[in-house]
Amino acid sequence: YSVRTVSGRDSAGLMMAENLRQEFASYFSADGSKLVARDPAADWEFSISIKGYARANQRLPVVAGDWSADKTNVLASHTVGSSNSKTAFQIDEVLENRPDGLEQTFVVHTRPEIAAETSDLPQKQIRIVLATKGDLDPKVSDDGQAIVLMKKGAAVLRYDKLKSWDSEGKGLASRMEVDGDEISLVVKDEGAIYPITIDPTFTQVRKIVASDGVA
Repeated sequence: YSVRTVSGRDSAGLMMAENLRQEFASYFSADGSKLVARDPAADWEFSISIKGYARANQRLPVVAGDWSADKTNVLASHTVGSSNSKTAFQIDEVLENRPDGLEQTFVVHTRPEIAAETSDLPQKQIRIVLATKGDLDPKVSDDGQAIVLMKKGAAVLRYDKLKSWDSEGKGLASRMEVDGDEISLVVKDEGAIYPITIDPTFTQVRKIVASDGVA
């Protein structure tokens, strides 16, 4: 489950990790993370990358950082807003390749100030916006606690087990949303002590069914 650097002329900065139990491989590059079926007969891939941060009606772009590897983890520090701005802040992303799935963790270090023109709008939640592409279509559950990634009507992956908490360990209400090819992780941060942590996981649907009989 360790992360390794991919060698080759066209693989600069590319890292990968295989997950035998979940039957997918993960690749990490400047374009984000890509999950690929290990079984050629399954023939799917799915990419996801951080795209934006939002509070109220103010959405800021995110400049992705470079990945580094540490055993079964890859880590990157992304910059929200212009890197030259005094209001820029960091969101750290860690992906851990575990037998029970690919766990994704975002750490938002700062509660940013909101522009004056939006100060009268609700500011009790933040939104991490993720861009997706590939062969799988995201479908969110009615309660917003899980996303099933589908191919031709069949479930392939789950993106769920969402947990969020602040620096004192206080749990924060959170949910997932889908809008076209974007997934948002929405967290209510009213009263939270920063930094806050947002933590979902990718798992392979067939493995869930095989282990506990629940789709």
